[in-house]
Amino acid sequence: NGASGLLITTGLIFSFASLWLLSKNKESKHRESNKWLVYIIVYVLFIGTALFLSKYFIQDQNPVNGAFVQYLGASTTLGLFNKFKGKKMLLPTKNLKIALIISIFATTALITLYSALKLATATVVIPLQHLGVVLGSVMMGLILFKERKHLDREKSVGMLLGVIGAILLLFS
Repeated sequence: NGASGLLITTGLIFSFASLWLLSKNKESKHRESNKWLVYIIVYVLFIGTALFLSKYFIQDQNPVNGAFVQYLGASTTLGLFNKFKGKKMLLPTKNLKIALIISIFATTALITLYSALKLATATVVIPLQHLGVVLGSVMMGLILFKERKHLDREKSVGMLLGVIGAILLLFS
């Protein structure tokens, strides 16, 4: 369908324009090194692949089992990363309470995501989930951490284009 192709193309253009605008940084310490952007791109590739593969895994599983298997795999992967870097994996004692609270929120989020994946298609659930995370994170940063100085006009336009692009891709 031609209209669907136009929506997909427009959504992709808006999404890439959003990435470009959001990655522009006027602060000199960030301008010199965009290494963080490489990490974000790798994250997006890996999390996207993992979430779409989760859709197949979760079909025959309870969402809690899915979360358990994912955390078991994460623990193994973290252990391997630390072994290859020559570091010991230690439980943080300084911020243990906050780490446990974060774990409760993250695990609950993962179980509800897996529950949604059982009920709807991954091409609908995952983009909505990511859009919600982006908007929620920005709002939390602005409200709780007073990060208004980091959200200039270009980044605001970038966010808006990203939201529009995601919606166009989602409903095309």
